[in-house]
Amino acid sequence: MSEAQWFPTLRANVTAQLMPMALPLEGAPGIEILCAVCREFGVGVADMKSPGRHASLAGARQMFMFLARQHAKHLSYPQIGRLIGRDHTTIIYGVGRAAERMQRDPEYAAKRRRIVTKLAYGQ
Repeated sequence: MSEAQWFPTLRANVTAQLMPMALPLEGAPGIEILCAVCREFGVGVADMKSPGRHASLAGARQMFMFLARQHAKHLSYPQIGRLIGRDHTTIIYGVGRAAERMQRDPEYAAKRRRIVTKLAYGQ
């Protein structure tokens, strides 16, 4: 299955999972960012919401936290946390960790650039 085939399904599933949270989700960048991060890191939304602490999964979550904070200004820390089942203090910590990692890890920073580019061009 190509990316063009599974991405709309992923977006619909994410929207359906998050709708009960009563957040302003229709067209909200939070979901778009979550889907883009999942695609770039090759993880599922369920993985992002899971309690798993594997380094690659934590890196994906932290990237989402950072991008959501930077590009979805209407979402508060608690709202970002609810998108992935985390507390607002975890989001604050994750944003800082992602920023630090981008300074020292060129590949992680490149992933950020790819995600932002795809979001900007609606890919």
